[in-house]
Amino acid sequence: MVRSLLERLFCLSDLGKLLLHDELTILGDLAHAEKDDIPTGESAHDREVRRRKARRAHDNDFEPRSHTMAEEHASTRRRRDKDWEADVALANMRLMVPFVRPARLDELPHTWMTFLEAAYEHLKDVEGLRRLYAYYILIAQTYPEAVYVERLRYISGEHWEEDRDLIVSLCEKQRRGLMWPAVNPAYERLLREDRLADAAMKYTRLKSPDVMVRMLDVIALDPQHAQEALRRLCEVLQDPDSVLYESDDARSAKRVGRWIRKIEAVYGFEQAAACSEDIISMFPHRSELRAELSEYLRTVDERTRDSTSDEGTSDANHPDETEADGTMMNETTADEAAPVDGASDDGAPDETAGAGEGQSDEMPRQEEPER
Repeated sequence: MVRSLLERLFCLSDLGKLLLHDELTILGDLAHAEKDDIPTGESAHDREVRRRKARRAHDNDFEPRSHTMAEEHASTRRRRDKDWEADVALANMRLMVPFVRPARLDELPHTWMTFLEAAYEHLKDVEGLRRLYAYYILIAQTYPEAVYVERLRYISGEHWEEDRDLIVSLCEKQRRGLMWPAVNPAYERLLREDRLADAAMKYTRLKSPDVMVRMLDVIALDPQHAQEALRRLCEVLQDPDSVLYESDDARSAKRVGRWIRKIEAVYGFEQAAACSEDIISMFPHRSELRAELSEYLRTVDERTRDSTSDEGTSDANHPDETEADGTMMNETTADEAAPVDGASDDGAPDETAGAGEGQSDEMPRQEEPER
């Protein structure tokens, strides 16, 4: 009976309708929160500042949450409505059903769905658990919820690919709305274990670039997606106004270092070193950032020194050319310095040389006297 009531209440037989209901619920919570936060008569400048702040918050939202989506919704309703009917119903259940321990609905990981999960397990309803686990994977936003991928794979058996393709299809439709949680650890686990590069690229396009960095090893399984991802990440790294560099502290430096190490693992050391060199050229005085990237920068400096030493070695290995050039230069200098025969150093003709011209080396023969 509990199973039938909860299935009808949540329309679990149609996951698309159930997700649409959740989306409207999230929109209602967001609208209520914005109504309280946005002042009346907001100027255009204040509106632009608020949008920039929201954009930075989006880019910095790359870690899983600490509470499930159902727990967050229940807590929001409790703060808004002091006499929330769900708490009243749960209090009545505590009176009627022995050993019902939760005092509040948000103490259950998936609120009312937790009772339905218990009913399925008690009745050994495999089909019901397959639908419920698929739904849990689609709305997951905490690390513990990633366990449902393993559970669904186990109970699905030969129907695993069917269930997986359904989850991917619904998730791609669902993620078009930006109101859903930025990070889904369960879906990321499914993409990584089944190596779905195309689905991983679609999942990360509208999210913080840090999510793309985390899923980069899966995305890079497709060469085209690998190049697109590298281009997008380099654009962020080469932008001095990026959220990566908004503060000069150890946390920001470690975040950049995490990016560079992931790039090295996927694209190789040369690409990581080139990105590191670009970063330090923009922020040469950030000591913590330089220390975080030191292993890449030191190697760049070593390559520069090796190139310089190679040039010096090349000159040393060809001394004959240098000596020949020097010999030719010395001979030319000597020829220019030597005086021309028949001329003195000051250019005047040599009288001694002139006097000796035309004379033979032998002495002239004297005539004998007549007898």
